[in-house]
Amino acid sequence: MRVILDTNIILAAFAGRGLADAVFELCLDKHEIIISEHILYEVQNNLQKKLKMPKDKIGIIVQYLREFCILSHYKKLDKMASRDKEDDKILGLSEVAKPDYIITGDKDLLVLKVFHSIPIITPREFWEVSKGKRKWSPTGKPVVPPSLRRNPPKHPPTHEASEAYPSRIHPRLKPWSSA
Repeated sequence: MRVILDTNIILAAFAGRGLADAVFELCLDKHEIIISEHILYEVQNNLQKKLKMPKDKIGIIVQYLREFCILSHYKKLDKMASRDKEDDKILGLSEVAKPDYIITGDKDLLVLKVFHSIPIITPREFWEVSKGKRKWSPTGKPVVPPSLRRNPPKHPPTHEASEAYPSRIHPRLKPWSSA
């Protein structure tokens, strides 16, 4: 699958462990991640200003993204499609790159649900889709398989005890981490 990861997902993946990190690693391992120069700029800017990360580590992260993601350009939309004009650059990227999903935590994008038949989903929804626990209809509404509706899991998996939040999906070295 080809996916666009919004800036907020990439930032969350590099800021700590959790679902965004697991989705990022899953996408690196099994899918194609599509980004743009605009996303790289936002990542670099936010790592520096919001997370106060040292410039040398930011450079390593940006280089890592350039190496393991597909860099594409975005098309300027004729009219605003989202409530935030910056989000239109993500939508414009989807018009050029034709991904299977746009993965974001941005409510201004999520409210759209679908853009030109491309589902806009949360990291949790993508995780469930990629694990076969959920399917998506063309309308963007989730379709839960009947087997899960009738027999929901008795206990939700925990971080350590399951693959719901794997601590490591692939063996790639993370040069930006201090560990």
